[in-house]
Amino acid sequence: MLRERSTFWLLLTVVAYSIAQLIWYWDSPLLQSPVLDGQENLILAAQISEGALAQEPFYRAILYPALLSVIPLHFAVLGFFLHFANTLLVIFITHSLWRSKAAALISGALVGLNPVLLHFTFDPLDITLSITLFLASIASVLKGLQSKPPKSLPFILSALFLTLACLARPHFFAVLAPTLLISLLLAIINRSAKNYAFAFIAPAILILLSFGTLQALRSQDFRILPWQGSYNLWANNHPGSNGLYLTQSLSFHYTGQHQNPARLESEYHYRKDTGNEGPIDIDTFNEYWKTRAFNAILEDPTAWLKLMLYKSYALINNFEQYNNKTYSFHKELSPVLKYNPISWGLLLTLALLAAPLLSKREPSKILYLASIIILYSAGVLLYMASARFRLPLVPILSILAGGSYFYFKYLILKRHRPLLIAGLAIALPLVVISFSRFGDIASRQTYVQDAMLLADASAKLQRDREAYYWADQALNYSPDRPDAKRLRLISFYNLVAYDQLLVQTPDWTPYQADLEIPLTDPTFEYVKGIAYWNLNQKAKAQEVWLNSFLKNAWNAQASLSALIYTKAEKLPSNYPPITDSANLSQLVHTLRTSPKKITALSQLASQSLPPNLTQLYTDLLPRVLPPIIPKVQEKT
Repeated sequence: MLRERSTFWLLLTVVAYSIAQLIWYWDSPLLQSPVLDGQENLILAAQISEGALAQEPFYRAILYPALLSVIPLHFAVLGFFLHFANTLLVIFITHSLWRSKAAALISGALVGLNPVLLHFTFDPLDITLSITLFLASIASVLKGLQSKPPKSLPFILSALFLTLACLARPHFFAVLAPTLLISLLLAIINRSAKNYAFAFIAPAILILLSFGTLQALRSQDFRILPWQGSYNLWANNHPGSNGLYLTQSLSFHYTGQHQNPARLESEYHYRKDTGNEGPIDIDTFNEYWKTRAFNAILEDPTAWLKLMLYKSYALINNFEQYNNKTYSFHKELSPVLKYNPISWGLLLTLALLAAPLLSKREPSKILYLASIIILYSAGVLLYMASARFRLPLVPILSILAGGSYFYFKYLILKRHRPLLIAGLAIALPLVVISFSRFGDIASRQTYVQDAMLLADASAKLQRDREAYYWADQALNYSPDRPDAKRLRLISFYNLVAYDQLLVQTPDWTPYQADLEIPLTDPTFEYVKGIAYWNLNQKAKAQEVWLNSFLKNAWNAQASLSALIYTKAEKLPSNYPPITDSANLSQLVHTLRTSPKKITALSQLASQSLPPNLTQLYTDLLPRVLPPIIPKVQEKT
């Protein structure tokens, strides 16, 4: 099948289409500066590569970051190859099930050209890798069943791939754990299947034990699953959970290295609820959240059942729920994906139409695929029905959907009418549900988060005009959002400072109300002072700068520079020690260029300054700092 000319042209089309999306996405701020889970994966990969990973049990799945740390490929290029491999695997699996070139080509196209898969493929996320391993496991099982008698090697490989899929994405334990149990029961009941059952069980157990031992050696804690799951169980099943995506009750504002917001929130609430201010014991921590989750379910089982029903509706529904990104928002931005008609609802329709035909041809194999769908879906529903969580079901539906070729062929030939009617009877009600829009199932309230992600990523890349635009768009969705106001003001400042506004006198008046937002950090306080100065509130500006330096020490050296440059009468009386890590480039520049000599200069000179201050000034000048203060002041 893979040597057929038609397959070659399909694969060439998939490659061209994928590269077109990659070329467009390559310049996106979200690829150049990944956010949220993607950013965390890159941080973990760098820590693994440098041998700096924290000596604690893994909070999140580690296989994908570990792979990034050793493979000399950009994560987007790795995603491209994994997506291509997924297309090949689906073609192979479909051909082995339906024994039809046409069916295999349909399935391959539905996966290779699938816009939702491509939407996630080029981000540094574990989902594409886990799908590759998952499909390789299925392909191995089917290969083993094809041989007469079955051979052990395919079942060994299937166990290997499925277990690695679990280590890449723990949701696959919902498939692995029951499969191990069924294999054990099969080995006990059926002696002839004993060898094949243990061929699956032994490598899976060996890999899991080896991984647990690795954790024990590095953290003195034998653990297989990441320990973020217990809080997620509570967060997605407690009263008030939307069942679609993780919502946070707290807002964390930090300007340093990315931190996992769910972890920060879970630890905050745990400490607040238990009064524990010391180190967190992971087992006690996990038990606390599991107990809260199960108690919430038992206290109001009716509410929980309603939530599960809504999750089930979301799982079937065509709308792709938010997870790091909202698919519908970003699809509209991509000229490559924008008009692509392939969707979850289409796959579900074609798969359900074809399922009765496969049950007639291969009853054991349709049972196998149905079991995978049910088990994985159960694992998804235990948490949330977001787009990325259900994504592994997309290739499974595509494999079944390949059989729609036979459905429409038999419909034209007027054959197998009972099976065609059965397919229609199964598909029709679920398709209606899939394309319905009850409640908030297709809410766009997450669009504000998408706009903020683009704004933050653009700001990190010094693409100030884009950062300003997306922060302003976020405020269109949510007018009172403080982090959007903060970033819009900083971006406006950078545009002014670097003469990118192309106006003679920048107008700061529209941002006066933004100066009172409840966010404080050295960068924002420095820019607030600049805004006040340009609004002719000079005493207020100097007050903001002074308070910022008193509170943040050398992290606010930009504010100290502003005080020196503007000849403030009030200056800090005592200067904290300077450390090698303090970025003093701006302050050095201000002291060199300021016409006012102050005692601070001699105080600074008497301390052990880093020997490379000139280099700091030349190479590490922060984006939001002088020497642009003089330029701004000249315009006021």
